[in-house]
Amino acid sequence: MPGATAPVSSGLIRLALDHALAHRFSVLLEGTFRDPDMVVGTAVRFAGAGYRVEVVAVATPGMVSRLSAEQRSLGGGDGRFGRWTPPGAHESGLAGSSGVVAALEASPVVRRVTVRSRERVLYENERAVDGQWGGRPRAAEVLAAEQGRRLTPTQAVDWMARYRAVFEAAAGRPGYLNRLTAPAYRALERDAVALIPVVAVDPAVDSGVLRREADERGRLLAARSDMFSVTDPS
Repeated sequence: MPGATAPVSSGLIRLALDHALAHRFSVLLEGTFRDPDMVVGTAVRFAGAGYRVEVVAVATPGMVSRLSAEQRSLGGGDGRFGRWTPPGAHESGLAGSSGVVAALEASPVVRRVTVRSRERVLYENERAVDGQWGGRPRAAEVLAAEQGRRLTPTQAVDWMARYRAVFEAAAGRPGYLNRLTAPAYRALERDAVALIPVVAVDPAVDSGVLRREADERGRLLAARSDMFSVTDPS
């Protein structure tokens, strides 16, 4: 779907931005922004037209972001399908976002940069009237640190519970676990295994049970991936 819709959506966004500039509308432009040149170019274009350009980046730990992507795809468990993000697209966006933020903060047209977690503001920097930043530019550093942050035991327990529900929902949908979605769940399984020692600090948690659950999910995932594999007859 992203490959099919990207050319159309990109064109529509360009038309919308042209319309906003022509009519002097303020704009909130949201996206993953994998291409620093495109993002900075858009900022330069609006700044050149007299707009004030500000940046807000939302930093989320990688494993939390991966799980949220699958929750969206499953439609929140209400029986409908939501937007699915291919694992490759998610990971490239996650890996490239700090570079985009660094390029934006380095651009003289950007007046303010804020980095937020889902809960609070992690970093703010604003240019003074002389165009200099009020503090050392480090938005990309803060963003990357939050993306790589280890979850607390409480957060890890919550993540595990959410992942169980997500995997159960995915396994219950005919054909959903297949060769295309399997890489996303393999990544989530690696996250789940990495979190076992974190949640096991609670003496009430049996890490052996968690590992057996992971093994069972792995076997089911392997079986579903093989079942729905496709061979190119050419």
